[in-house]
Amino acid sequence: MNPDLQTFPSEHRLYGESPKTNHRIKKDYTAVRKWLFTCDDFDGKELYPRVAAAAKSMLDKLVAYKADQLPGGKYWNPDETTRGILLKLKPHNDACESALGTNDWISRSLQNLCQQTQSTLVEVSHNKTIQWLQSQESSVKAKVITLASTSRRSVQQNRKKTQQQISEKRLQLRREAVMKSQQKVEKRNEQKQRLEKEYLIQTVQELDKQVEEIETLPISEKDKLIRNLVN
Repeated sequence: MNPDLQTFPSEHRLYGESPKTNHRIKKDYTAVRKWLFTCDDFDGKELYPRVAAAAKSMLDKLVAYKADQLPGGKYWNPDETTRGILLKLKPHNDACESALGTNDWISRSLQNLCQQTQSTLVEVSHNKTIQWLQSQESSVKAKVITLASTSRRSVQQNRKKTQQQISEKRLQLRREAVMKSQQKVEKRNEQKQRLEKEYLIQTVQELDKQVEEIETLPISEKDKLIRNLVN
């Protein structure tokens, strides 16, 4: 309940004195903050239960997210093979984020490239392929360039095959979407036709007339008709 508590000592330097960057000094937030840090019956009834519920939700989410690394998880006490692999992994995903960022930049800068070419440029950039090639001897460079030249046709064929598979998959998904849309329209039309055939009582006079007709029927038919009207 200390309104002046700062989790990070650098908070003032980071957010400054401008309400545009420092939410604590915004006019609307200041009034709410003052009320929140005033001790009253609201704390026990509303504030503390909500804070506890929020903390529990955060804990449950973290436990579910890191279940594999917690006691009982498959990575908590792994076998030697898995342990050796885990020791070689970096404890962050900077490489993945960097690759995705590079791909995003290439897709905006060179918009006429297909995704396969973009992926190749990303791989060459992150693996430093060009730098490696420049550091090799002339004979090795010649072999690599010759291999790349002779593999050009097969690479193009594989790319065309992949693009064809993607196009067929898109067409299949489009057909399925059209079929689902048609099924919805048919179902809607069937429901409309069924409702149009049903007689709907719209006035009190019509209701009284139906009740009089029901009263003249035998008990068995009367019960059956009442159930139909209710349904």
